[in-house]
This record gives sequence, C-alpha cells and structure tokens, in this order.
Amino acid sequence: MLKDGLSQNAVYDMRNSPLSTFMVKYIGFDEVKKQRQRINDFFQNNIYAEEFIDGCNQNLVKTVINGILELFESRKQAIGGIKKKEIYQVQSKPLIDIIRWKKT
Repeated sequence: MLKDGLSQNAVYDMRNSPLSTFMVKYIGFDEVKKQRQRINDFFQNNIYAEEFIDGCNQNLVKTVINGILELFESRKQAIGGIKKKEIYQVQSKPLIDIIRWKKT
C-alpha cells in the first residue's frame, strides 16, 4: 500500500485496518514512507524487534501499547463475566458436543 498508494477508499481502510490507518494519521504518510527500509530490514531479520521499536515514534508506540492493554482488559472483564456453571457445563462435555452447544 505504501509503495503503490491507495486503491480503496478511506472507509474501507478504517474498517479493515484501523491500526494502520491510525498510525498513518498519527505520524503522517511521509514518516511512514521513511520507515519502509527499516520495516523491510525488520521482516528480513536484519534488525531486532527492540532496535526497530527504538527507531519508531515513541509517543505512537506508547499509544498503541496502551490501546492494546485496554483491549485486553476489556476482553478479560468480558471473559470473567462468564458464570462458573457455564464453564463447568463446557468442561464436562466432549468437544463435538461443545461445538453443537455453542451453536444453539
């Protein structure tokens, strides 16, 4: 996408790649283009993850980390809301019954 530009509209991008869209809006398209070589180096194992992250906009890194932590916390709370009775019901059934049970 960064090399060839967009072929879809912005609504498609926000729906299908919201993190990438946020990052481009946060640091700007020019900065993302500047990072392309480092991205290639990272995915070709020429630099370590720590080195890659150290070269990124640290405010962006912190913002993304905090967003992921918030998401995990909300999922943890949602999962924690399952009643113990429901967990016991699932644990005491064969896998095929669990699959059928979840569909109903």
